[in-house]
This record gives sequence, structure tokens and C-alpha cells, in this order.
Amino acid sequence: MPVSHQSFSDVASWFEDAEDKDCDKHDTETPLHSSRSNEVFVGGVVVIFTDGACRNNQDARFRRAGYGAYLSDGNPLNVSAPLTGWAQTNNRAELMAVIAAVGADSRTMEIRSDSKYVVNGIHRGFARQQATGWRGVHNADLWQLLDAALAARAHDSFRIVKVRGHVLQLHVQKGLATQEDRLGNNAADDLATKGADRHKADPKELQDARCKRALAISVQHMMVEILAARTQASQLLAVPSREDSSSTVPALAQAVLSILMTAVMTMLSSSPMTSTSCSHGRLLHLLRVLTRRALHGLSLALRAVREP
Repeated sequence: MPVSHQSFSDVASWFEDAEDKDCDKHDTETPLHSSRSNEVFVGGVVVIFTDGACRNNQDARFRRAGYGAYLSDGNPLNVSAPLTGWAQTNNRAELMAVIAAVGADSRTMEIRSDSKYVVNGIHRGFARQQATGWRGVHNADLWQLLDAALAARAHDSFRIVKVRGHVLQLHVQKGLATQEDRLGNNAADDLATKGADRHKADPKELQDARCKRALAISVQHMMVEILAARTQASQLLAVPSREDSSSTVPALAQAVLSILMTAVMTMLSSSPMTSTSCSHGRLLHLLRVLTRRALHGLSLALRAVREP
């Protein structure tokens, strides 16, 4: 059920002047300084850097996300945790990082996030979606958690700005980011990555999945090469040839291509994609090399026969 409260309209109004501004920029005119605990403050407001990370993005079955919130080195309020639930995405991790930061510190805070998804969602769509009950919104469960966390806070005690992610020293030298943002965002990213790595995952299972993927790609490439060679052979055979070779050439082409196709299919049928997929992948690579050489030799033979 959506969370209803009166204070969020006040929070949304805090961003009224930022609605039409580029979220990639934020005001850095106020000088930053550190407290005795090395926390960063701007105008008396504590700055918290948040970030999300997701491992194995290329395979949805093995995605593992984590989130982090950074105030200062060794700060007990720092957060580093794995993202729970079946939906493991970077956006959910970024959103959960903000939720964790809001819930961990009751002081007036400025969240600095490199996620356009989160920052734009709060600046431009939060109040509207809250009013409609979050219907049709991706990650509505986490947005409602953030809504409730903000409702429990003191009035005007939260704001969020967009910072550049993965900042290098070169970006700082060019004035594209501040040194504080570079260090803070990198530290939050490190906490998020460590959180993602805390997921329990079987290294052998992950390696097997990578091998299966590589094996499937290799098979696809080999099949494409064989089919392309068959097309080329058919085109060459369509050219009028000498009578003494008219029966030999088609038989040779058909035999070689059939042997190659049969070799691939036989290996796959006799070598299921199990934990030994990596060794099968090496065998398939060798077979692919031999296939290329055989196809090249066949092409040369066909051309030689066709020459008058």
C-alpha cells in the first residue's frame, strides 16, 4: 500500500528550483570542510555519498548487486551490504543505498549519488508517483520504502544531488568534478562492490556458466562459417566445368562439408555442457581452427578445378 504523509510535499518543494536544472551539475560554491571525524559538511549539512554495484551483469541468472553509503573512513555509519531479493540490478542497488543512508543517520543530510535514475526520480517524479500510488513504477517497493523513510525524518532534513561517477584525477584538474566528490564517490563504489561480493556464489558454478557462454558463441561462429562456405561452394559449382570434374567436385564439396558439420554435432551430443565445458571449449576451438583450414583448402580446390 502506498505511504501517505504530509511532509513529502515539503521535501518535494525543496527541489522546486532544481526542476529545470541539469542533474549532472550541483552547487559547489560553498567551501567544504571536514569535522573532527573527517565527515564532510557543506553549510552545516553532512554529506553522504551513495553508490550501487552489480556483478555478472552479462548473465541475469548470476547477477549479484550490493550498495554502499560513505561518510568518512572508518565511520560506523558507513554502509556496505548485499542487495537482497531475486531482482538483482544496479538501479535497485543505487536506490537501496539512498534508503540505507536515510535510515542510518537522523541528521540533516545531502546525498550525493552518481545515479541519474535515483536523482531524477526524486527531483522530477517522486511526488507525482507518490500521489498515484506508485502504480506501474519499476522498483515500486523500494520507492515506497524511501517514501516512508523520508516521511519519518524531520522537516527539510534531506536533499540529493547528482555527481559524476568514476571520476579520475584528470576530471578534477579540468574542473569537471571536485576532489571531495572523486574521493567520496570512489569510496562509496568500493563499499558497494564489497557488498556485492558478500553474496554467496559458487565459483565453480560461475566459471561453468562462463564456459557455456563461450562454447555457445564458438559453436554459432563455426556454424556460420560452414554455412558461408557451403554457399560459396554452391556458387562455384554453378559455373560450367569440364566434364571430367563435374561429378568429382560436387561429391568432394558435399563430403567435406558434411564431415565438418557432423564433427561439430557429434562433439556437442557426446559432450554435454557440464562442469567440463571449458575443456570442451578448448577442443571446439581446435576443431574450429581445423575447420577454417579445411574450408580454405576446399575453396582453393574448387577454384583450381573450375579454371580452364
